Amino acid sequence: MGDAELLTRGRSAKAAVRATALAYLTFRTEDLPRLEEYWTDFGLRVCHRGENGLHLRAMDSAPFALKIVPGQRTELAAVGLSVQNAADLQVLSAQPGSSPIFEHREPGGGQAVELTSPGGTQFVCVHGAQTIDAIEPSPPLRSNGARTKRRERASVCVPARPSEVWKLGHVVVQTPHTTALVGWLLDTLGLCVSEYQTLPGEQVPPIATFLRFDMGDAPADHHSLAVILGPVEQLDHVAFEVDSLDEVARGGEWMRQRGHSREWGIGRHETGSQIFDCWRGPGAFLCEHFADGDLLTRADPPLHQEIRASSIAQWGPPRPASFGVPPLTPGALLAVGRGLHGANDFTLRRLLAVVGALRR
Repeated sequence: MGDAELLTRGRSAKAAVRATALAYLTFRTEDLPRLEEYWTDFGLRVCHRGENGLHLRAMDSAPFALKIVPGQRTELAAVGLSVQNAADLQVLSAQPGSSPIFEHREPGGGQAVELTSPGGTQFVCVHGAQTIDAIEPSPPLRSNGARTKRRERASVCVPARPSEVWKLGHVVVQTPHTTALVGWLLDTLGLCVSEYQTLPGEQVPPIATFLRFDMGDAPADHHSLAVILGPVEQLDHVAFEVDSLDEVARGGEWMRQRGHSREWGIGRHETGSQIFDCWRGPGAFLCEHFADGDLLTRADPPLHQEIRASSIAQWGPPRPASFGVPPLTPGALLAVGRGLHGANDFTLRRLLAVVGALRR
């Protein structure tokens, strides 16, 4: 797919398959107990523990949302996606660099194929995984608005505990090859674009691209994957959906009491409209509780807008300078240097332009 078609169509007419859902993420870590504590404080629940790691679930019917395995550092190891049928696995196994079909020996089972993105991110496409019983959430709080009163002779009590995380919502990947990765996601996995954000006066390459699963006329989350410009291909942040603003705030208060570091929030994004609360994770990435996001269908064409500060948040506290920037370790600085000298979309001019645009 050419750059012009990428921006005007926002979907591929020749997609190999059309993935249907974000299934799970796999993390490697050098400190498994610390990462387990972080995610259980965040609101996930351990559902399986083995010799080589553990699985955690949300409250929905997915058999698990996160897998954590030992490694040399804390980082994203793989993104799991669901596909429609066994024929899709056959098609994906024939793609260059893909694995043969194999038994998916994880909770839920099924079969799977491994693929690698142009920048090196591992994807695992799964079919046939069995669902489990969803966990019943707490009853919704009744609210009294200025004109509509739903609560009489009763008070609101929000007990102190982790947020009730309903599902894995979206994952955002930084890469110096934004055009190549977006094209691969459209052509290979059949995602479609909800929104592009570019620098003033530019059409390509996009600074940020927000992609959803192409569910036709059925509503789909505004974005389940997003691709943003960065010096190296790595996880930027992962987000989990909760039911309400109260649940976002409850989770934030619990995280604060447990000694975790809030990065930014509570606020409301413009892109996707979500109420958000971002926390610094154990690695060089962020973790987000969100609620009240947009839903789109095939009738919604890609939105194209220039990147600016208000595109990140409509309201909320001032955006910290560290937001979206990994800790400035020697390794991170080396990655920036390598990114600037590579043949890719990440250049010094564009880096400085993004910084300037986000100040507006």
